[in-house]
Amino acid sequence: MPFNNIVEVEEALPNGYTSPFKVKCDDGISYVIKYICEASDEVENDEINGKVLFNELISARIAKKLKLKIPEFNVVNLPQSVIDNDTELQKYNPKAGLCFASKFIPNSFAGISKSFINICNNKKMLPEIMLFDQLIMNRDRGCRTSNILFNSKDNCFYIIDNTESFALGGIWDEESIRQRINCNPPVMVNSSDLKGTCYKFLGYDVKNINDFDDIINEINNLDVGSLFKNVPNSWGVSANEKSIIMKFIQDRINNIDQILLELKKENLFPQWKEA
Repeated sequence: MPFNNIVEVEEALPNGYTSPFKVKCDDGISYVIKYICEASDEVENDEINGKVLFNELISARIAKKLKLKIPEFNVVNLPQSVIDNDTELQKYNPKAGLCFASKFIPNSFAGISKSFINICNNKKMLPEIMLFDQLIMNRDRGCRTSNILFNSKDNCFYIIDNTESFALGGIWDEESIRQRINCNPPVMVNSSDLKGTCYKFLGYDVKNINDFDDIINEINNLDVGSLFKNVPNSWGVSANEKSIIMKFIQDRINNIDQILLELKKENLFPQWKEA
């Protein structure tokens, strides 16, 4: 399938160990890209491999199917000529080829606060993010408020940066995923990650289990196989690795009710009232 080409590097962005860049593509749209880094003794983030991009793509597809607010996303091509023309990008030793790209949202602020929550138009989504993170076993958002954007134009929160999905980010393998399937109770991210600053905001206003009815219904109707279409081969995720991630996601779906109860046991919903 054809991919849009990056034609211009606009700026380096400060957040994230993946050293993202804002770029412009030949469709006239500005995106934030994650790219593969070639191994180098001089580059700190050379562990940014194809699995990082895979994590982002699969997680973004899940979020979209669950009707969570997420920037529009795509796979775009980074030509070698663009790398050669930008000295700042060259510092990170990027590999030319296909990247994960999220549409840049202007008028947005990284973080979550009570003042943003009070005026937001999608407050219902906030606790749903916690369940989404456990579905994909994202270990990063609970303690990192910068993985949520607030857009002042539509007064909505958006989720970004799902690099650390599947428990181990870019270093997961078949065995590490297999160990997290068919566990009773289901495996969760570390308790210290669950009790970070971000989740304290997300779970505070939950009143009871009914607050999760909509997203649980969407999760139970998720077509897992459709998530894996057109994953770039150049990202190096094997057929066996895709297969084990499919099994992992299906196992999380099958246990989503228990996962929610595990979140409750962590006392993440202080306003929850039993029926």
